[in-house]
Amino acid sequence: MRLRHRRPALAVAFWCACLWSLGAQGGPSRRDAQSMKDKLTAVLGFTGRAASQPPRRTAFTESEVNAYLAYEAHDAVPTGVAEPTVTILGEGRISGRAVVDLDAVRKAGPSGGLFNPRNFLRGRLPVTAVGVLRAVNGSGHFDLESSSVGGVPIPKVFLQEIVSFYSRTPSNPAGINLDAPFAQPVGIRDVQLERAQAVVVQWRNDATPCGTSRQGGAVVESVPRPLPLVPVSGGHVALSTPLQGLKGIGPRRAADLEHAGVRTVEDLLYRFPTRYEDRSRLQPISSLKPGRAASIAGRILSCGLRATKRPGFRIFEALIADASGPLRAVWLNQPFLKDVFAPGQQVVFYGSIEARAGASLQITNPQYEILDEDDGETIHTGRIVP
Repeated sequence: MRLRHRRPALAVAFWCACLWSLGAQGGPSRRDAQSMKDKLTAVLGFTGRAASQPPRRTAFTESEVNAYLAYEAHDAVPTGVAEPTVTILGEGRISGRAVVDLDAVRKAGPSGGLFNPRNFLRGRLPVTAVGVLRAVNGSGHFDLESSSVGGVPIPKVFLQEIVSFYSRTPSNPAGINLDAPFAQPVGIRDVQLERAQAVVVQWRNDATPCGTSRQGGAVVESVPRPLPLVPVSGGHVALSTPLQGLKGIGPRRAADLEHAGVRTVEDLLYRFPTRYEDRSRLQPISSLKPGRAASIAGRILSCGLRATKRPGFRIFEALIADASGPLRAVWLNQPFLKDVFAPGQQVVFYGSIEARAGASLQITNPQYEILDEDDGETIHTGRIVP
């Protein structure tokens, strides 16, 4: 019973700590643990704000989160997991660490073959994960950048095995899926990860579970009923309308959608994105780091096709620049881009930044948009994209 009543508070604490494994420097103090506990109580008791009021912001320091995990979260840490700590790196990035009993994970499933990493990693070892925590309109997502066991890099699939094993519950026997978005409780709309602190932003109280309502102060079960008709060009259609009955969807496309579990208009409306990419933060070219995805805006200085030794394989290159410096953009075997880009165009690119010989950088196969000189509005870049 004690654990059941503490779960909402622990859920918020662990959300701020990004799952259950979170490495800070310096020893935790009971004062920091109490400060974290008091702030959690305030977050859980949030009753909402009027539209005219600013959102409530609650800052949790890295030391407070780690102290809470050390002194207050013992009941929620699974058996086989110890010393969970967190390092909040800033700019949305977070690093988590915990000492994990890997023998239990190894014994729980098939060997997976001679070269499966878990056949070689045994005993109790520190597991570390680094990634980006994204929050969009009440939904969160963790994008893993790297993971290791005992300092040895491991693939994401092995980290997923560990997380799944230790996060299993009777209601969720598969455990936590690292790729799945997760709901943010009690009106949390955003969590801003700054250096050594997380700022929780709350707009309204979402404490009533989805699928329920309040009547006379009590929570009662209810089933949300979508509108029976939805507007389309030229009129309305019923939610139960098969997709093949819509203009532009033929038998082949309808069969592909049905294979994905989407058969009716209602299925399509409730087919939410599995994740979001935050492309809203345009970065100066001079601040780019290799190995990370980035959104940049600049003007094309030059562009053109370049032949390679491989017959029929050509590379399209563009040199773009902003106020901080230039960057080379490269698309492999996409010669049609010679009819898309021209010097002088203002563009926005989103893609992976890679290191080149000579310490220079390039962006490879980026998604792009050419900006209108009048409004500069974008669709696939410069914003949060599903």
